[in-house]
Amino acid sequence: MSQQSRILAGVFCSGMAAALIAMAALQLPNWLQQRKMVSESPPVVQTAEPEQTPKPQVTAAPTVQPAVTPEPRDFTALLERNPEVIGWIKIDDTDVDLPVMQREGDNSYYLKHDLDGNWDDLGLPYLDYECDIQRSRHLILYGHNMGVGDTVRFSSLQNYRKPEYYQEHPVIELDT
Repeated sequence: MSQQSRILAGVFCSGMAAALIAMAALQLPNWLQQRKMVSESPPVVQTAEPEQTPKPQVTAAPTVQPAVTPEPRDFTALLERNPEVIGWIKIDDTDVDLPVMQREGDNSYYLKHDLDGNWDDLGLPYLDYECDIQRSRHLILYGHNMGVGDTVRFSSLQNYRKPEYYQEHPVIELDT
């Protein structure tokens, strides 16, 4: 091996050694801190075998009274007043007892209009304009939620967060 090759090999080995020492010096504080945490951690205590948790009991579905078919609502007068009426929604013991509207190509009109087309901040419930009331498998109804604790329009739907409220009010009636 020539003199020049030995010098290059020595420089290379010295550089590698310096890099290893630098890396060890940078890792030393983390290693010491980790070692300190391990030594200060509480000892592992052997505990008894956990008891088998009982299987949850299945509760019966709420008992719903057999549906009494209400008399069909006569929409003749409503349709004469406004041909965009497509139904009526009602939930017992709530303020939800309103006509349902649908305006071709417009999902915002009835947000702020009443049955007669007058401006109304409360608006009316309305069906998404892309839903077909006769053929759609799923219907999307919109309506105002006026706030927690309020009962106007769809605000009372917040009560359905409580299972007991659902058990007391399981039926939402949509007459078309």
